[in-house]
Amino acid sequence: MISDPFFLRLFGYLADEISQRRYDILLVREPSPDAHWLGRLVRSQRADGFIIVGQSNQHKALNLAAGVYRPLVVFGSELPGQAYCSVGSDNFEGGRLATDHLLRSGRKRLLFVGPAELPQIDLRLEGYIKAHGDRGLPVDPGLILPAHFTGTSAYDQVRHATSSGLAFDGVFAASDGIALSAIRALEASGLRCPEDVSVVGFDDSDLASQSRPALTTVRQNVPGIAAALVDHLFRRLEGQQTVSSVLPVNLVVRESAPPP
Repeated sequence: MISDPFFLRLFGYLADEISQRRYDILLVREPSPDAHWLGRLVRSQRADGFIIVGQSNQHKALNLAAGVYRPLVVFGSELPGQAYCSVGSDNFEGGRLATDHLLRSGRKRLLFVGPAELPQIDLRLEGYIKAHGDRGLPVDPGLILPAHFTGTSAYDQVRHATSSGLAFDGVFAASDGIALSAIRALEASGLRCPEDVSVVGFDDSDLASQSRPALTTVRQNVPGIAAALVDHLFRRLEGQQTVSSVLPVNLVVRESAPPP
């Protein structure tokens, strides 16, 4: 959803970067399942270039458009067979950092909560798995819970996990919003964060530092992402070739998952 706090923040920085170059911004949300939707949008000549925010399940549509249209940049992960230029965070390392922090602090059984079937989130799950492997620990598939970014699914999943007796003492959430929903579910179940269950999110949205407890999270460099997306786009508008970029992330330790 466009109203998601992370995307609102990213759109703000994108607007600043584009406005500084004296261009206008057209915001379009296109939910069509037809893989040719982006090609139709390009042919409409409504814009000089396109920044696509998020890949979701639209990898085929992005590849089709990129094959014939150069001024196109995507916020997301590099995928096999990718024909388009992308800019994204190091989601794998973010997942590894978050999970390793929880394990180093003494947590033994960690939930992963999020839509792991989506690009970017799948890499966060791979980082979660890698951190377990680095410490010689198995991953219990029953601790990987699917949840959407919006709605109550994350709350419902964690609430069901506690009520069903699933044993866990840590949560790595695929976004800050999911993490905050998980904390609410824990509190509704009579559990305390971080005393009983530590929680780590992903993004470092404005809500992360303002929540109670303040949220430990993986920080994406949103200003840097926006600047790289716009720089790549304008270079491509000038006919230059650009390669995909992966920006580093870092762990911000706060109250919800204190240090060891």
